[in-house]
Amino acid sequence: MKLYSRVSASALFLSASLCAATGAQAQAQASAASLDLAAYGGALNRQTASPVPISPRQFLVAARGLDGSAGTADDLTLLITVNGTDSFRVDTLATPYLSTGGSNFSVRVSSTLAVIQSRGADGNWESADDALHILRGLGTMNSVTTFPLPGQRSGRAGRPVPLGSDSVILSTIGADEDDTTADDELIVVRALSGIPSSQSIATPYLFDDGTSAPVLMSADSLVVTNAGADELEGTADDGVHYVTNLFGTPAVTNVSVPYIYSLNPGTPVPVTTTSFLVSSVGPDESEETDDDELVLVEGLGGAVSNTEFSVPNILDYGGGRSAVLSPTLAVVSTQGADGSERDADDSVWVLSDIGGANTLQEVIIGGLDEDAQARCQRIGATQCALTTGGADFTGPSLDDEVVVISDIGGTNALTRIVVPGLEERIISRVTVVNADTLMVASGGADGDAGTGDDDVISVITGVMSGAPEVTEIPSIGSFDSSSTARAHVPTLFPGSSIVAFISAGPDGSLGTADDLFRVISLPDTRPVPVGGLWTSLMLIASLLTLGLGFLRRRR
Repeated sequence: MKLYSRVSASALFLSASLCAATGAQAQAQASAASLDLAAYGGALNRQTASPVPISPRQFLVAARGLDGSAGTADDLTLLITVNGTDSFRVDTLATPYLSTGGSNFSVRVSSTLAVIQSRGADGNWESADDALHILRGLGTMNSVTTFPLPGQRSGRAGRPVPLGSDSVILSTIGADEDDTTADDELIVVRALSGIPSSQSIATPYLFDDGTSAPVLMSADSLVVTNAGADELEGTADDGVHYVTNLFGTPAVTNVSVPYIYSLNPGTPVPVTTTSFLVSSVGPDESEETDDDELVLVEGLGGAVSNTEFSVPNILDYGGGRSAVLSPTLAVVSTQGADGSERDADDSVWVLSDIGGANTLQEVIIGGLDEDAQARCQRIGATQCALTTGGADFTGPSLDDEVVVISDIGGTNALTRIVVPGLEERIISRVTVVNADTLMVASGGADGDAGTGDDDVISVITGVMSGAPEVTEIPSIGSFDSSSTARAHVPTLFPGSSIVAFISAGPDGSLGTADDLFRVISLPDTRPVPVGGLWTSLMLIASLLTLGLGFLRRRR
């Protein structure tokens, strides 16, 4: 491990009055350990193999089985329990016919219950033999029940969403086995821990990409985008289905929202239980242009109103999905005024006093890419982090940066932390551990992820102190630089100090015998201010931050 402090001289740091990490905390070291996945055929693929936290020390990982091939009858889901800091217990669950290309997901429902999608023996999604593997009694019985569920969508569009502690909901293509048509539907699978049953909810013309995944607004309501009767995304008759009474007889109301972005930018982001933000391509029906808009939809279940805000050149793909920091504050990443990414004027737009004055500010960041690493990750109610290409605006390179934006909606102060080798794709999306600690997959000393054997997980501590420090944890081998390599993104159970990711091993390719399940055990790196009332207030703030972060996490 390598401990150092690399912060650009031009950075605007947080006020020292916020709080300061103690010297002991700043020097605290993380430890790492590995589990060889060769006995399980290697990780399944770049996306589905991403560790799914079930509890603070338990993770699900999809594997290929003894034949070493994905999408076959011996595919496995591993329940990995981290015992101490360097030992593991592995329970194997038979989950045949998982995806070869990373199009299915494992989803936690409770600490003992999860589901993972199967495309069936025919090897095709959106077909009659698709199924849902229900993983029960995790940690004890470790049993699997396979529930037939035809017509599942591939990719993020079909990802199951937990409803309570015993149900999930997901989108399907309906009986015609065709995307974006009048018979599209949502399917609720209930009684996962008992005798499962399904209920269909008619939701016509769902988008055929990740935008059509349902988004919970409350425990009993959701929204999901649709392309309207013209079956075309990004046109005037687009809308959002608002579905209520999910545990009874569901009711569906279509809300008109013209020109919805495809892919992630068009996925609604809840602001309150009756309002959300979504990105729009504007009347020119083209993405990343001057007439792009951020749309605030309010009054669901009553008098619905849409407010459009001009936000030119919203980033495509994962970078352009807005991030809500509080019920009155949100941000979205853009290409800046010139309509070109990875240059000096790339920016984050801030929408503050949502539902009141609705004030817009543009914060110039520079060097943003269109993928998920450029989407702001919430740290607190006025703070977020994202990655950039650094002074040369491109990446991966030696001057890449993690940028922390603080006092958002006020001074919009920037802290620029040099982290070499940040990928232009989801691999280098920032993981927020707590209010003072961030993690990100990066390329190490050569500044290039996916080459050689020096790739690392960079642990950034002292985020709130004004003097952040970076500890490098070796990945052991190189990262797979594919755009879907979500398995490299560090992940953890909310509030835990045990972080997991998948290493591609020396060959740099996920899904081979040298893959590793890696865990990093972190010390407590949260700042500890001194003084009675101040100490109490900071402790309460930390707990609230973790709680809100848990509620807002999705997939």
